Amino acid sequence: MLFLALYAFAVFGYVTATLATFFIGRDAENAEAEVASAAAIESLRQEVAALRQEIARLSR
Repeated sequence: MLFLALYAFAVFGYVTATLATFFIGRDAENAEAEVASAAAIESLRQEVAALRQEIARLSR
C-alpha cells in the first residue's frame, strides 16, 4: 500500500511539473506576460548599461 501511495505521489508530481512547464513556456512566448523572456532580460540589461553610462557621465 505504501508503494502505491509513493507511486501516485510521484505521478502527481510529474503531471504537475509537466503542466507548469507548458504554462511557463506559453507565457514566455507572450510579450505581455509577467514571465521574463530572454528578449525582456536583454532589454533590461541594455537599459542598466545605459543608466551606468549616464551615472558615470553625471558624476564627472
